[in-house]
Amino acid sequence: MRFYYKIITLSVILAFFFTGCVTVGPEEWVISQNFSKWKEQNRLETLQELGIELALNPSYLAEKKNQISYLLEQRLKSLLAEDPSPMVRVFALESLSLMVGVQGQNTYIQALQDSAFIVRYTALKKLYQFGDFRATSALLKVLKHDLSPQCRREAARILAKIGSPAVIKELIQIWSQEENLSVQYHLYQSLQKISGVHLPFYEEEWKWWWEQKKKKTQSQKDKG
Repeated sequence: MRFYYKIITLSVILAFFFTGCVTVGPEEWVISQNFSKWKEQNRLETLQELGIELALNPSYLAEKKNQISYLLEQRLKSLLAEDPSPMVRVFALESLSLMVGVQGQNTYIQALQDSAFIVRYTALKKLYQFGDFRATSALLKVLKHDLSPQCRREAARILAKIGSPAVIKELIQIWSQEENLSVQYHLYQSLQKISGVHLPFYEEEWKWWWEQKKKKTQSQKDKG
C-alpha cells in the first residue's frame, strides 16, 4: 500500500512540476496557426494579456527568440489589416505600438484608412505619441475627409505638435470648409501654436494675415 501511495504522490508532484514549467505565453497563442479562427472574445482576451505583458515588461520579447518577435509583429499587422472585429484590430494596434514604437509610424498611418472610427482614433493617438513630419500629408487628409469630428480634432492636435509651418495655408483653407465648431477651434489653436501668431478666433483675420505674410515674403525676395 505504501508503495502505491508513493507512486501516486510522485505522479502528482511531477504533473504539478511540468504543468508549472511548461507555460505558453500569449505571444505564442497569437502566432499560432488557428488564432484568427478563435472566438472574438478569446482573441480579445489573449491580445489584452499580450498588451499587459508588453506594457509591464518592455524587455518581455527580448527574452524570447527573435523569430517569435518577427512572427508576432507580422501576425499583429495581419490582424490589424484583416480581422473582422474592430476591437481586435484596436488591441492588435496597441500591442504592435508597444513592440515597435516610432518605427511603426507607417502602420499607424495605414490604420487611418480603417472603416471603424475606434481604430482610426487609436491610430491617431499613436501618431500623437510617435508621429513626426512624415505623417503630415496623412493628417491633412484626415482633416479634409474623415467623417468623425473626434478624428479631425485629433489630427489638428498632432499637426500642432509636429509644428511644420508648411501646413499653415492648408489649415486656413480647411477651417473655411469645416462646419464643426469644436474642430474649428482646434484648427485655430494649431494655427496659433505653429505660427506663433495670436489672432482672434476669426477665419477671415487669418486669411488676411496669410496674404500679408505672402506679400511681405515676395517683396523681400524681389529686393534680394
